[in-house]
Amino acid sequence: MRNENSAVKTEEANLIVGCDGIHSNVRKQVTAVSKNEESLPRWTGITMLRGLTRMKHYLDGRTMLIIGPIHNEMVIYPISKEVEDQDTGEALVNWVALMRTANDKDDRVMPEKWNNEVRDIEKAMEPFKNFKYDYIDVPEMIRSAEKVYQYPC
Repeated sequence: MRNENSAVKTEEANLIVGCDGIHSNVRKQVTAVSKNEESLPRWTGITMLRGLTRMKHYLDGRTMLIIGPIHNEMVIYPISKEVEDQDTGEALVNWVALMRTANDKDDRVMPEKWNNEVRDIEKAMEPFKNFKYDYIDVPEMIRSAEKVYQYPC
């Protein structure tokens, strides 16, 4: 670590947390095999869709849902008050859809951007078309999002 005087300073710690993104400098320093080799992030073959939907609350309005098997999984939870809008009974709900779109050994590269907007919602949400329950209609929730983004896991 360099300070204002460009001198090297060493610190000891039991834990380090790096929250500096996909091309983390912290990860590079901690996981590098040698000074000439980096440990690069690898795509797991899981593609994630993400969106925010204003909708009628489901169940008690405070419940987090995890629906489906690991290769087609939805994580859904409200991020506003139980019922934010008293007139409509709607709340803002965050959701992430995880789906296997490639083998984890696949060398194809998926854009490493979290803001890659999905153009064909119907095609993207195909694995979740049957996720309809008495308390939540997942396909309708996805269709009702203002924008849907796609990114690699």
